[in-house]
Amino acid sequence: MTAILAVHSDTSYAIGGDAGAFDEGGTLIATSAEPKVFKFGNTLVGVAGSFRIMELVAKSNISDPYKLRDHLMQILGQGNDTWSVLLVNRDGIYELGEDYSVIKFKEPYAAVGAACDIATGALAALSSFSLEPIDMVKTAMDVTEHHSTMCVRPFRFFYKIF
Repeated sequence: MTAILAVHSDTSYAIGGDAGAFDEGGTLIATSAEPKVFKFGNTLVGVAGSFRIMELVAKSNISDPYKLRDHLMQILGQGNDTWSVLLVNRDGIYELGEDYSVIKFKEPYAAVGAACDIATGALAALSSFSLEPIDMVKTAMDVTEHHSTMCVRPFRFFYKIF
């Protein structure tokens, strides 16, 4: 349970993630020392829902969403964890889901994790303003933390200009 947000524009892109570690019942909140967002070359990546998947993705150093999907399928087979991987690069924003589907988003923003409904609403509202992707991600993370118990500081951000 978490909040991972990404924004893409014609000139740059950004990703941000929280540090919450939550039990399955949602009653225990801890702060993870492991980053949920990281950078592989020109691709920014975030993982929600499973620390196991986060570790596998981080160690893979694979930035292509389809190659990452194939890599995880080889390792995991058909699992039953609930997770999402959000990737943003020069080409756009992609989500890799627990069913190994890959979707490229039409919108220039996306959010995954337990707090994605609040985060997506914040990103949608912010998209009507002329803001840099990093400013949108930071503001939406602040809004998400304020309105959700599933988003915990500290936040981590990455920003890339083409």
